[in-house]
Amino acid sequence: MRYVEILNSIYSRDGKSSYYTLGRVRKAARGVGDPQELFPAVHITGSNGKGSVARTVAEILRRSGLKTGLYTSPHVHRYTERIRIGGREIPRSEVVRRFDEIERLRRDGKVPWITFFEITTLIAFGWFADEKVDVAVLEVGLGGRLDATNICHSVVDVITTVGLEHTNILGTSLSQIAREKAGIIKERGPVVLGELPAPAARIILKKAGVLRCSVRRYGVDFFAVPNGNGTFDYRGDLLRLRGLRTPLHGRHQVHNCAVACAAVEELMRRGFAVKPDIVPKALRSVTWEGRLETISRRPEILLDCAHNLPAMRNLVRELDGRKFHLVFGALHDKPIEKMFALLRPFARASYVSAPKVHRSPTLKELGRRCRTPVYETVSDALDAAVRDARRTGLPVLVTGSVFVVSEARAHFLNLKRVDPPVAM
Repeated sequence: MRYVEILNSIYSRDGKSSYYTLGRVRKAARGVGDPQELFPAVHITGSNGKGSVARTVAEILRRSGLKTGLYTSPHVHRYTERIRIGGREIPRSEVVRRFDEIERLRRDGKVPWITFFEITTLIAFGWFADEKVDVAVLEVGLGGRLDATNICHSVVDVITTVGLEHTNILGTSLSQIAREKAGIIKERGPVVLGELPAPAARIILKKAGVLRCSVRRYGVDFFAVPNGNGTFDYRGDLLRLRGLRTPLHGRHQVHNCAVACAAVEELMRRGFAVKPDIVPKALRSVTWEGRLETISRRPEILLDCAHNLPAMRNLVRELDGRKFHLVFGALHDKPIEKMFALLRPFARASYVSAPKVHRSPTLKELGRRCRTPVYETVSDALDAAVRDARRTGLPVLVTGSVFVVSEARAHFLNLKRVDPPVAM
């Protein structure tokens, strides 16, 4: 039970500090020996797609024979999902040992008080360093400039997309948010950019120019060309690949695969032993729970972690006019009204509830913002939707937040080994 006590201790710090700074995490990292200096990293930020790109890059590197660390967030069911080497999750015993070490150093005054995400980042960096990974693929938690991952030693920096998200923290315009994302760019390093809106692209390209970085842009320097049969071709500088396929559903995933391939090309330029012939197989093997994932056929249940407006627009584009029994919930700082309005035309009926995390709205607030009755729990909402789906023959769609998807997925699949959620 020590592991559960540790998780509760770490989770209790979530959302307790609105003071974002790299000074605190840098000081903490020095206290544990600066593990982030002991391995090269691919550093990935973006409003959407960064998790899929991170998974894809890591899979290509792993299948090339490189010992590859992967750090992503949030988790769907287990805290240990966040930290992996070669597909293997960090053991619970390592989480306990490393947390205890950080707490001991904090009591001795060698490490400052740090937040949930900062603790988790140091646990990941320490494990990657001790295991001597060849490379680590790091997904930014929030923003970029002041994110705890930004103390890493990156050899490639990636910005997948820029959209309006976390506006209470990152800014209310695309330009402001782009400045935060551009904060991961390191001097003279290679930068890979996905498809960006013009205001964001201007800000990021200016920052890259000031730092004398080489930049490669989707649609300018590398391309993904759909073939119309579910496959696509990748055209880059070092990789020219035909007939690629990914099990990650949605047209946006073709874009994400191309961004991942461009990041891998940059690693190849820097001497990393990537095997081009394994890239197609690696792309076909990437999985990502809750990303347009079907977990049942009778009735059909589709899960998607669309958690902001750009992601919701991507989802709506993939629904292709179909009607669903809609299970929906979102965190209180999201544009709930606009997200729900995008989905309403596709809903035969709506089943709205709030996930069990501290950033959730109250049920009363959620019902007011969606203008619909609410269910006490996500599980109750899903059960009602499934009952009606069996009667009508229509599918169920669960979306609005990774935490809604996590609760619904665990409930329907009757998963036993599930850690508490946390909103970052």
